[in-house]
Amino acid sequence: MEVYKNMSGYEFTVIEQLGNRQVKVQFLKTGSVVQMHSGNISASKVKDPFQISRCGVGYLGYFDKKKCYQKRAYQLWSNMIKRCYDSNDKQGYFGTGVSVSDSWLCYANFLEDLNSLGGFDKWLAKEKYQLDKDLIGNGKFYSKETCEFIPEHLNKSLGKLGKKYVDGCWLTTNI
Repeated sequence: MEVYKNMSGYEFTVIEQLGNRQVKVQFLKTGSVVQMHSGNISASKVKDPFQISRCGVGYLGYFDKKKCYQKRAYQLWSNMIKRCYDSNDKQGYFGTGVSVSDSWLCYANFLEDLNSLGGFDKWLAKEKYQLDKDLIGNGKFYSKETCEFIPEHLNKSLGKLGKKYVDGCWLTTNI
């Protein structure tokens, strides 16, 4: 069994020849299996959907690329991960205890849950709605249970007022 490496150094092996120059490969670290054109192996264009690829915590998973909003959703997911886990994001939450649920560290799960969040239809219609973790959550955790889409002006107003959710109560810290 020959072991190859992709551009990121992740090892994989060809587990099945499918014909028409299609192969199935399996990544040794994550165990994920991907079907692709065999020419991608020599070009090192083999990507593991479960390889950590965003801020040391996020990964893509298997997702439906045909959803009309998947590119916008990816940007939303990527920014959420960055705000929580990138020490260089000076306007983010790094080091403040704000985190993302284990499920949502996988973009595919985030994408799947998005349409069940309140206000999704407004966001989808490209109204000025933003993902918020404060109004129904405790302000410290992004998850399916703690997030919804709210109007941009409300989200920004809460931030300017210094609204914080502490022990079940909303406190204004900038007065």
